[in-house]
Amino acid sequence: MFLDGLVAFSLYFIRKRKGGVRRKQKQTISVLSMFCMLENVFRSEELVMKKKCLMTFSFVSVAAVLTLGLTGSASAADITWGAAQDTTSSAANDIVNGGAVISAINGHTWSDSNPSVPAAVTLDGVLFTVPSSSVFLGQAFNQAGGLDGGTTGDADYDSLLDNWGIVNAATAPDVTGANANAVYSISGLTAGTSYFIQVWYTEERANFSTRAMTYGDNEAVENTVLVAGQGANGFGKYVIGTFTADGVTQDLRMQANGFGRSHANALLVREVPEPATMTLLGLGGLAALRRRRKV
Repeated sequence: MFLDGLVAFSLYFIRKRKGGVRRKQKQTISVLSMFCMLENVFRSEELVMKKKCLMTFSFVSVAAVLTLGLTGSASAADITWGAAQDTTSSAANDIVNGGAVISAINGHTWSDSNPSVPAAVTLDGVLFTVPSSSVFLGQAFNQAGGLDGGTTGDADYDSLLDNWGIVNAATAPDVTGANANAVYSISGLTAGTSYFIQVWYTEERANFSTRAMTYGDNEAVENTVLVAGQGANGFGKYVIGTFTADGVTQDLRMQANGFGRSHANALLVREVPEPATMTLLGLGGLAALRRRRKV
């Protein structure tokens, strides 16, 4: 029993300290006397305490397991990346289909007072908001030009592809790390829910043809993808990944390869539709088709 062991240890300590300071011995004897008094109380209620301790331990253990299983890491789940794709002239063709939109950002470097700040754009039914440059990635360079004068024929898509978000780790509230190797924190997630993540990078200027960005999940064994700034169509490239959130945030690491600051033109995070929902939609489509045939 724990108290028996403690009493034995105290007696041993007193024997070992016979030549020591009496004050310490008196303190040890006083503590020993207290434990002896408590021993009598605990002996009479030992069975009750054992039951209570067992129940408490079981409850805490189950709660801990459930908590770990539901939440896991607070900020970084594995992202499974697809290959980088050439951006086309059609936003409807490029934007990943999915469920509820968690974040859709049209990045830029314009200061808030500059008249060139792009407007929010709606592309394929998704509203891409335009936060302050100091909020999304942080840098206010007051410049654009990712398309290098090119156009998709869609002014709204041009706005998204022509403007970069550029990292200034010292000012952006959701960015940590260095300017050329930064981590952006995506918020508003639900643990256990699966999401698409899509990142655009456009750098079609002739003098910067070798520029490329690495995007990763910031895990210890990291999943990364290399996205070149120039694409076959003259509109840069984009990449799509999937992850299942293990917390309310997700890390997106951004690394500039051979230049000073990390870039991203736009970011989209949306839920992956549940298989059951997709099945129902499919059944609904079949039912509608049958109704049309009957008419």
